[in-house]
Amino acid sequence: MFTMITLLKTCCIYTELTDMAENQILLRAAVRGRCIEKFGSQVQATQWDYILLKGAQKKIELDLRNLFDAGLVRQSLKIISAAQTVEDLAQLKSAKIV
Repeated sequence: MFTMITLLKTCCIYTELTDMAENQILLRAAVRGRCIEKFGSQVQATQWDYILLKGAQKKIELDLRNLFDAGLVRQSLKIISAAQTVEDLAQLKSAKIV
């Protein structure tokens, strides 16, 4: 039988997990949105967990699955904002040349 304390603990854990999931959605959306805003015509594909961009020399795939850290997202947004070409995105920790 659930006690009130057990019920409250369960609700708090659920709320923490929900908040973490919502934050990850926002973090991914920020990176994805900045890439589309900056390099929209060079976006070849975008999904929940990645974005594929075609530069003049290379294709870059950004893996969005592990964007949990707000500091990493801020750093990524700075790099994206400063990038002049798609190839400049290769310096992102989540980037892979394909």
